[in-house]
Amino acid sequence: LLAAEWSVRARQAKLREAELEAYPETGIGIGGEREVPANGKTMNKIGPSLQVELPIFDQGQAQIAKATAELEQAQMAARVADQKATLEVRSAREVLATASRQSTAYRDEIVPLTERNVTDAQSAFEAGDVDLLDLLTAQRNVTRARATLLTHEMHRDLARIDLARAVGGKSILESLGRP
Repeated sequence: LLAAEWSVRARQAKLREAELEAYPETGIGIGGEREVPANGKTMNKIGPSLQVELPIFDQGQAQIAKATAELEQAQMAARVADQKATLEVRSAREVLATASRQSTAYRDEIVPLTERNVTDAQSAFEAGDVDLLDLLTAQRNVTRARATLLTHEMHRDLARIDLARAVGGKSILESLGRP
């Protein structure tokens, strides 16, 4: 966005320069002339001088039109960059929110439930109500739930990084805190 803004400013300066070049050049000063006519008597003339350029055919319309078109193009590019950045931030925020909800659900609900199932299966196995296969299945489910939790936490952290990049810095990480 900053680069787009600088591009617009540069094009504005170029347009101002083209508009100023359309004005004729003028000059004021003191001029002198020495004349030697055929009779041999030297004449010196000193006085004020004025120099004015009269633009008859070229008044800079082409340069002004080109600079105006370049400025409009830069302004459109800046608007597109702004919209793209806005969409990128919104998308990154939504991905982060989803990943955070999934991570929280696994950490607070699913993993504790599977751990409770292992405890219940261990008690049932010791009582002889279930066989070893049921206990191992419960333990495998805990391992899978923990692995899924780690995957969701990784996705959440990657989403934080994407959001920080989208807003242009790491300050977003500091304001969000780590859950």
